Amino acid sequence: VGGSSTTRYCKISHNGSVGVGGADGSTIQRCTIVSNNLRQFRPDVHAGGIKTYGGIWGDIQCTVESNEVAWNWGAGIWFDMCDQEGPIHVRNNYVHDNQTIPTTKYTCQGMPGILIEISQNASVYNNLVVSNYNGIMADGSDNVSLFNNTIVGCRGYGAILVINDTRRPSCTNNVVMNNIVCN
Repeated sequence: VGGSSTTRYCKISHNGSVGVGGADGSTIQRCTIVSNNLRQFRPDVHAGGIKTYGGIWGDIQCTVESNEVAWNWGAGIWFDMCDQEGPIHVRNNYVHDNQTIPTTKYTCQGMPGILIEISQNASVYNNLVVSNYNGIMADGSDNVSLFNNTIVGCRGYGAILVINDTRRPSCTNNVVMNNIVCN
């Protein structure tokens, strides 16, 4: 999926590495993205349900909304190095049963259902995140808001993780509020 593109009403499953690989400006809406990374590539590099990466299209909004993202080997929804000024919205998704075992990079954490990594200006809200290894993680990211999410049944390190990353140690202006966490 290239910059300024829209993917709607698709069923994307059983791919070798990642279900949807996107770039800045992508809109992924009302899709079913399940059972990807069948070849079990390293989940901390490029694998799982959705991996959106940035840095080349500039000031463009990215939106991932109203999708079911499940049973992927790796992160369910992953924004990586999206430093554009335009906002990122991850909202109204059902993200469940995305699994990995801890890897070298994420020894304690494992991969989460939703990952905002080395990115900025992201709002993650109104998502149902169920039975993933970890819930929602903001890793080395700035200006991230995690709110109104329901996170249930994580088996890993945490339901909500906001951590520093040596590649971008600022990790500033992040807000976590009004989430429901259970088990």
